Amino acid sequence: ERLIPFRDLKRRKLAPGELLVEGLGPVEVLLGSSLELRHLLLQPWMLKTLPPLRPTEQAKVLLCDVAVMERATGICVPAAAKERLAFALAARPKQPDGGVAETIPGIRNAVSSSPCAQPLRLVVLDGLTDGANVGAILRVAAAFGVTGAICSPECCDPLSALAIRTSQGHALRLPIYR
Repeated sequence: ERLIPFRDLKRRKLAPGELLVEGLGPVEVLLGSSLELRHLLLQPWMLKTLPPLRPTEQAKVLLCDVAVMERATGICVPAAAKERLAFALAARPKQPDGGVAETIPGIRNAVSSSPCAQPLRLVVLDGLTDGANVGAILRVAAAFGVTGAICSPECCDPLSALAIRTSQGHALRLPIYR
């Protein structure tokens, strides 16, 4: 009963406004973010290594072994990846009403062309349809210190589980306007 939020993740669609994070690294990034955490599914040893939940967090934390995780979620991983298997469900961030200027910090200052303005580095993704490619680009963009990302409507979801996993969680850190 407690595993219901994680049942058949491989086959089912997530609820609107819900975000799936897979893997220990991306879960760590999620815990350090401001996103609202709803559920965590971890291996028992992970609880000691992860940062503590925020005092306001109402997330349900479930601990079980890898075999139970794979059976419940329908997601099976190679033997080498089993030790890092973890899942989290969080609230999807809302796009601010103010558009791109509200989403990506520094845009207003860059537009004002003030000599003191910090350089604005953006990555623009147009028409990419593979979450793995989007995640890889966001991971590299974060390594180069980009300010944010802008995704066209034709671009796949930059916050899909695949994009988050491939980006190693950087998709959760980077301001993204879509």
